[in-house]
Amino acid sequence: MVLFRKIGRDKKISTLIYYCVSIFVFLFVTDKISFGKVQYPLYTLLEYSFFALLIFQQLKLRTTKRLLTILSVCFFVFQVVYYFLPQRRKIDSIPIGFETILIFIFIFFFLYEQLKDVTDSPIYDNYFFWISIGLFIYLGGSFFIYLMGNTLDNTELVKYWFFTYIVETIKNLLIIGALFVYSKNPHKTKSNTILPNLDYML
Repeated sequence: MVLFRKIGRDKKISTLIYYCVSIFVFLFVTDKISFGKVQYPLYTLLEYSFFALLIFQQLKLRTTKRLLTILSVCFFVFQVVYYFLPQRRKIDSIPIGFETILIFIFIFFFLYEQLKDVTDSPIYDNYFFWISIGLFIYLGGSFFIYLMGNTLDNTELVKYWFFTYIVETIKNLLIIGALFVYSKNPHKTKSNTILPNLDYML
């Protein structure tokens, strides 16, 4: 109950809850109703939007926030263009690869800022550190499977697809762990001071 009260006061953690609920609802609905070829692009856009927003809320430097916004707009445009290309595809492997690379870059931005933070708190006291590790494992672990998804036949795809469930489970467990870290150290999630000259270093 205490955790839910804390969540209600923190927009960053609320976004995480919205992500979990939205993905669950999307997967539940698409399991019952087929959306055809638009299903995978919609999932990729939904997933990317939440991942990028979660990281954007953690960033403190305007330079990195601005770069994240520009790259996200480029991704949305690319996804739309790719969707209307005529070739037949099982999954949107190229946008997923693009998404993975961008989220990796954004995670690097987050970790870079955390390392430059002037507070004495260790990085693992920040709940989002564990979420970023979960995203890294999830996207990195499934990267090549999604990237090669259109080159594999259905038998081969099913053979390797189970691995995506493993890395997604790890991600979900780390998100749960992050919520427990947040419940114990909510003050650690507040914006701390970044060395003032970093904007000129980027």
